[in-house]
Amino acid sequence: MKKLLTLIFLTTLIAGLSVTSVWAASVSRGYHIASVVPVGTLVSVTKAGSNEVELTTTENAGALAGIVTGTDGLVDVQTQGSNVTVATDGSVNLLVSTVNGPISAGDQLVASPVAGIAAKRTTGSGYIAIAQTSLDTNAQTSKQIQVTQNDGSTKTITVGLITAQLTLSSGGSTGGLQGVTSALTNFAQKVAGKEVSLARLVIAASLVFSATVITTVLLYGAVKGTFVALGRNPMSRNATLLALTKSTALAAIILTGGITAAYIFLTI
Repeated sequence: MKKLLTLIFLTTLIAGLSVTSVWAASVSRGYHIASVVPVGTLVSVTKAGSNEVELTTTENAGALAGIVTGTDGLVDVQTQGSNVTVATDGSVNLLVSTVNGPISAGDQLVASPVAGIAAKRTTGSGYIAIAQTSLDTNAQTSKQIQVTQNDGSTKTITVGLITAQLTLSSGGSTGGLQGVTSALTNFAQKVAGKEVSLARLVIAASLVFSATVITTVLLYGAVKGTFVALGRNPMSRNATLLALTKSTALAAIILTGGITAAYIFLTI
């Protein structure tokens, strides 16, 4: 039984780590762009052809191809003449700005008037990504720039990189696995009181899941064993119930320990 429970725990943890590694930029495709652009830039397909991309703005956001990434995804399609890899799914580094206000983990992101750079969604219902980390305006990687607004006035905004979960394949909806991940991430961040990465979320969830499975197996075995023992020897009622109590207490300790370990892992 101990070997079985240990195997269940290790299998679940390894599976969680595997999911974490696969999630990052899981789907990407090669495109051609006329100029060099940094990682995290939003690009849209041009009118010239499906293999040509340009910087995304609010005007061409409907033809959004994805986000420029420095690495190939798990599934990568490279077309002839491509010179840039664009992620269309998974967790990526994304260039964002404060043109629509500060960006916090859990915010829904959209294309903005600043070419190639995303911003917080303030109107409408569609979005292209969900922020997994907040934008640190004081970080060395963040930069302040001035933009001209529609009324001709200038505004100073901050541009920087964050980690975000793309929602292009789901059309900007919170349904399916991405929606569940977003909801779990938001819940974990509220519990931890700080930003929580996808890797930490998966490992913490694996700990809780493993503890739950082990507890279920223990309780099932203990209850089944109790009925079998009482059926064979009704006189051993006291000893059998004592064994059941001990198994129940052990199961409670394991479940509590798993939840506690997950909480500590999220908060450290």
